Amino acid sequence: AIVFLLGLVADRFACEATCHVHSNVVEPVAEPLRRWVDCLGPKGGDSASESLPSLRISWIWKNVSSGVVLKASRRCVEGEAAVLRFLARTFRNDLYENLGPARASDADFWIDSAYATLAYGGAKEKASVLKSLNARLGGGHEFVVSGGEMSVADVAMYGALVGTAAASSAPTNVKAW
Repeated sequence: AIVFLLGLVADRFACEATCHVHSNVVEPVAEPLRRWVDCLGPKGGDSASESLPSLRISWIWKNVSSGVVLKASRRCVEGEAAVLRFLARTFRNDLYENLGPARASDADFWIDSAYATLAYGGAKEKASVLKSLNARLGGGHEFVVSGGEMSVADVAMYGALVGTAAASSAPTNVKAW
């Protein structure tokens, strides 16, 4: 989900990325993901990207207890859900901050459902989230948060579905989405 969100950030910012693997990582980093990160690297000679603000990202694949850690300035943001919220608020506020209080609260519910339940919940909890998501998407909603626009909740839910392989056993509306 973070990689997808950064792709959306790259629409507005000139992104430069490097990718490193820490020595404590036993499993290899997925090659397609690593190639994608390399695509965010300097593009050289692209006058359109030169006029955009610059964003430098250093991906360091490391085994940490919280899964994902983002270090920005003097702050440390831990956990994929928190990192998604931080990046959306900072670089793509149209996906989160501009939703308004009620829709932002709805987005928070779905982000938490994606990471707390789909990623770490038991079978019953996962089934419950998938059932709720299926009902939401079947009720005329094109996106997870009502309003007809993609939000960071869509990015989080999609990432959790793909990352946990829950998409393969998802109900009809979720699969179609």
